[in-house]
Amino acid sequence: MANIKGKVKTLAMVKNVVNVKNCTNFGCMAIDGKKAWGLKTASGNEYSVVHYCSDVNDKVSLRYTTPKGLLGHGNCMTCSNSNLLFGVSNGLNGENYIVRVPRGFKGDWDRKVIFKSEKKIPALAFYSNYHYLIRVGDSPENQRARFGIGVLEGQNTANPTVKYDSSNEFYINTKWTYKHVQDIHYEPSKGLLFQTMNDSTLTISKIAVYDLNGSYTTYNGKKMFSPKDMITFDMHNTHTKYEVESLGLDEDGYIVMACNIHLKTESNETDAFQRVTNVKY
Repeated sequence: MANIKGKVKTLAMVKNVVNVKNCTNFGCMAIDGKKAWGLKTASGNEYSVVHYCSDVNDKVSLRYTTPKGLLGHGNCMTCSNSNLLFGVSNGLNGENYIVRVPRGFKGDWDRKVIFKSEKKIPALAFYSNYHYLIRVGDSPENQRARFGIGVLEGQNTANPTVKYDSSNEFYINTKWTYKHVQDIHYEPSKGLLFQTMNDSTLTISKIAVYDLNGSYTTYNGKKMFSPKDMITFDMHNTHTKYEVESLGLDEDGYIVMACNIHLKTESNETDAFQRVTNVKY
């Protein structure tokens, strides 16, 4: 396993929208080329604001607010060629579901489709077609996390659902990581899974990179992968908060991250998209 000290460059700032229900937590993001979407959510999980960048290197170009409670804590999202998708645990009426909207929408939430899930969805990534990679079980005390493939079915019916096939499940070994795991990204063309995590002080973050086409051991009769790379961002000397919550790969193969940032020298948080500049995939 390669241990890498991550170097970062700040891209578009994602400012708190205090006039829209005080949405302050930069919980997740999705990226396609230069286009990026980020989600900031209020501490009470009631409202979220989607921030869209036509060029993540520049600035946020559009913001729109979600209906009350729709996206819960706002901790995971992904994109396909046509859609944005948000994973929700304990959302409206305490239910778990994936919310799908067309990529080009501008806050017209009547276009949404809600796929209900029997499992919580704490992390979500596009896998292929209607298939999505979902973290379906965390066992920090056993130093592993379990993933499954969810298929979106019944989009034109009265009961759209996420269907799971347990035969597709696998584990990642989290022995070298922090217990507080966050969102993920999967790169289909490379077979790479990226898992974000933070320490208890929220000033040190890591990204573990797993090669799902590579070697593995077994656990409970299923494949278990160990990280090929571990990228660490140790900001405890300069920040009161540095929390990497979500990520994706840009068009050049560099990691772009959704970061909650509070420098010791600043009175306010300066949340932003950031690029990892010293490693690419």
